[in-house]
Amino acid sequence: MKVSKLFVIFASSILAVSAFGNTSIATAMKEMSTALKTITAQASIATDNASSAALCDQITAGIEAAKSQTPDSVASLPDPTRAQQEQAYVALLNQLEAQVATLKADFVAGNNAQAVTDIAAIGSTKKTGHTQFNKN
Repeated sequence: MKVSKLFVIFASSILAVSAFGNTSIATAMKEMSTALKTITAQASIATDNASSAALCDQITAGIEAAKSQTPDSVASLPDPTRAQQEQAYVALLNQLEAQVATLKADFVAGNNAQAVTDIAAIGSTKKTGHTQFNKN
């Protein structure tokens, strides 16, 4: 049973990586948000750590997809402001990616208490990003 569950998690991670390739920023962010909600719900359940780690991989794939795109609120800005905001956007995504890598390491190590703390930090970064770049 554990082997099949791990296989499903691994396969879903691979599908997530390929699925984010041609995704809009809005779709990628929505899918990352859904994955984060699932992680949050199961963060304190040690038996779900493999699933949570795989969801971290999905979020990382979404971050990579989002890095290759420019938010509408930034694309409409004149240079050099646009270039500065694009750099700030990618820097924030890099910060988020590092936080998600730390979160995944928590799950792999079985450190669920730290994972809960790291989820709060990710939520803060997410909020900052939405405030700065989601002007819809």
